[in-house]
Amino acid sequence: MRKIYLTDSDLRNLKKYSLSNHIDHTESDLYIFDKNKLLKLFKKTDEDFIINKMYVLNKLFYIKNHINIDSIIMPEDLIKVDNISFGYTMEYIKNIDGSTYLKNSNISLSDKINFLKGIYYIISEIENNALLKSMNFHLGDIHESNFIYNKNKKIVNAVDIDSVYFDGVNTPISKFLLFNDKLWDFNNKYPLDIDNRHIPNKNTTIISFIYMLLNFITEEYSPNFNKKKFCETLNILYHVGFDKELCDSIYNIYSTKENYFYNYYLDTITPELILKYREIKNAKK
Repeated sequence: MRKIYLTDSDLRNLKKYSLSNHIDHTESDLYIFDKNKLLKLFKKTDEDFIINKMYVLNKLFYIKNHINIDSIIMPEDLIKVDNISFGYTMEYIKNIDGSTYLKNSNISLSDKINFLKGIYYIISEIENNALLKSMNFHLGDIHESNFIYNKNKKIVNAVDIDSVYFDGVNTPISKFLLFNDKLWDFNNKYPLDIDNRHIPNKNTTIISFIYMLLNFITEEYSPNFNKKKFCETLNILYHVGFDKELCDSIYNIYSTKENYFYNYYLDTITPELILKYREIKNAKK
């Protein structure tokens, strides 16, 4: 890990990197550091935040040196600006953020299904890696915009990796799980920390992926579905022919049983089934 020191004047000479309007990015700013790197600079300067982020970054640098998961965009250099604000550089690649990719009507449903397969591949790599398991390491904030389509390599990458969770760090905020009262009855499955944030584990990882899958199929924001709407959605999925095992795994997220999901479930999803679901849903409006 290199440490690079910049001044405010150096920072003003860098061009800001613009994200899509729908992406919330209140914690940091992005800059084009050079033609191959982006700089992520944190806005917060309070001591607890800095200590926690530095601990996360040091662990990520350690992980980067011990395992090779190409699908994760890892930090490269540590950056300090006038010894006050800090951040890190990462690879700068041409990309489409996952939310934009999945909502783009010019991209085929088949390609979007493959994009979700790419996300699940990354999740599986992380959940099954021996070193990461030993650290109780999980992606902390799983949602569409924290994955990108890498246009150069034509693969899916995980980004915003400093929001990961592992033993010893503060619980990150999760977009899908925050204020989700449907999870409060399952504290053993979706445990809360002292600040009422859901502690990432395999169950939170799977439910977050299932939310992304439902968001894509239904074209709605599934974490906000009340239980009646959730059950109605599942009934339509069953009715049009979605795989029973897949539907059962979705239904299970609001039960006391451990969450489960298998890669081959994604192979059962076809554009035809998605279009059938949407046709019925639109007819009910």
